[in-house]
Amino acid sequence: MIVTLRRYQADGQTTLGLVLIEGWFECYSLERSGIVPAGIYEAKLRTKGGLHKKYSDKFMFHRGMIWLRKVPARTFIQCHIGNKLKDTKGCILLGDTANNNEHDDGYIGYSTNAYMRFYTKLVPYFGREQVFFHIIDPMEVRL
Repeated sequence: MIVTLRRYQADGQTTLGLVLIEGWFECYSLERSGIVPAGIYEAKLRTKGGLHKKYSDKFMFHRGMIWLRKVPARTFIQCHIGNKLKDTKGCILLGDTANNNEHDDGYIGYSTNAYMRFYTKLVPYFGREQVFFHIIDPMEVRL
């Protein structure tokens, strides 16, 4: 299973992206600029930590946080709910809408809806096959 995060705009603080599952658009993303380098990362479900506890209490379907492993100089890069830069220390936020961050700080909306949909589509693959995130910067060209 391949999840692609195709970054399309950055303002120096926030980076916006498109999240695709097996090539199909799923939602938008917001990240702190410069935290996660472009590349391919294996994803696992992380069943420890505060977010896991919080999401386990909030969502009946929750089985663990989607965690990108072996991100250089980072420990626990996860996908989670949030709308603005203040909602992440370095993780990937998911949303159904996105602003143009050329004029304002990056913002994504309807994050809970996007997260629940993304999570319930992706989580069944864990344990059946490997799940990878392919993060692509705007200047990367694929031939």
